[in-house]
Amino acid sequence: MLWAGDVGSIVQQAQQQLTIAIQQAEASLQPHQPGSGHTKQHMQQVINVLEGRNGKNFNAKVESPGDGEGVTKRLEMTAEEVKGGQGSKNLQQALDQTMALVQEAIQHAKRSVQGADVHETHLQAGLAAGLLVAAAGRPDSESPITGSLAYAAKLSRR
Repeated sequence: MLWAGDVGSIVQQAQQQLTIAIQQAEASLQPHQPGSGHTKQHMQQVINVLEGRNGKNFNAKVESPGDGEGVTKRLEMTAEEVKGGQGSKNLQQALDQTMALVQEAIQHAKRSVQGADVHETHLQAGLAAGLLVAAAGRPDSESPITGSLAYAAKLSRR
């Protein structure tokens, strides 16, 4: 459940769900039987976790390992709270960077699911996975750009 007004909690929930999406993206790239649909299924799970059950690309026919709320919804909620005065300019920049990376990852995951051949499916899955790792950010970063969600979490706990 989302807790409006508690920026730190919402960011922490987003981090947990983003971790699940990264795990699914990495699983999509593991060795598997060619033509089995393995990569496409995992990429759809990534989309389901990122967008949540109300997302325009959510597919209920594919299991969603996330909680159904979606990373993007949490990021949008947090951004609204920050704009309402509960955070710094750096926090807003980190959230904006995270959202941009997540949105781009969704586009690559969609292209993977729709891929016409193995090469395209795997290339797009790899790009989605890389963008999600970038969205998670580096915990040791002192920049809202390279730190992304990890940096936002650090700032939201202050």
